[in-house]
Amino acid sequence: MASNGIDGILLALLSTLIGLFGLIVPFFMLSLSKKYSYLKYLTMVLAITALLILSYFFAQGFLIVGLIYVVIGCLDQLYYPLEDLVINSYLEGKIRATVISTQSALASFFKLLAGFVTYWLVGNVTAE
Repeated sequence: MASNGIDGILLALLSTLIGLFGLIVPFFMLSLSKKYSYLKYLTMVLAITALLILSYFFAQGFLIVGLIYVVIGCLDQLYYPLEDLVINSYLEGKIRATVISTQSALASFFKLLAGFVTYWLVGNVTAE
């Protein structure tokens, strides 16, 4: 990574910042519902995340990419608690358990798949 101009310590600090944000999120998550529903917040988080992911293609410079990385990471920390709150408020009992179990299995599968795709992209696309 150092040969690409990416400092490992900086990445570790950015990841720590995202993790700290994830520790703070539960303290104010329940107060969010006073203004809008959890579903509206979840939709906003998904829309902002999608726009930021698209902005990666136009970002120039490590500082901008790092900032986008941190904001997406923080939004990711908001997404999962919101998703759980939406599932809990709209589904009942047995169906809720099935949906949460399926969602967890699919999330794990796609994270595993993303690792393999990233490995392939780094090995094949960046080598050209």
